[in-house]
Amino acid sequence: MGLLRFPISVPNSEKRRFLLKESALSGLGIMTVYPDSINRLPGLSPPGKTFPVAESFARQLITLPTHKYVTQKDVVAVGRLLLHANS
Repeated sequence: MGLLRFPISVPNSEKRRFLLKESALSGLGIMTVYPDSINRLPGLSPPGKTFPVAESFARQLITLPTHKYVTQKDVVAVGRLLLHANS
């Protein structure tokens, strides 16, 4: 069994927003994993503790689809979008 999603880090928040927006418009399936770091989700945060590295990483993480329904056309489109975001 392979991965359903491939995680990548996008340290620039503008590029991350661009990728997510363009992916949504094109139906490419680039997504976030969680809305925030796990420790900031209701019921999971230990009182009085902060996790700045986890919070920073959660703001940078996106995932690319790798499931069996991803077509060659999708792969090319995702690749072009990633290249465009990094130009």
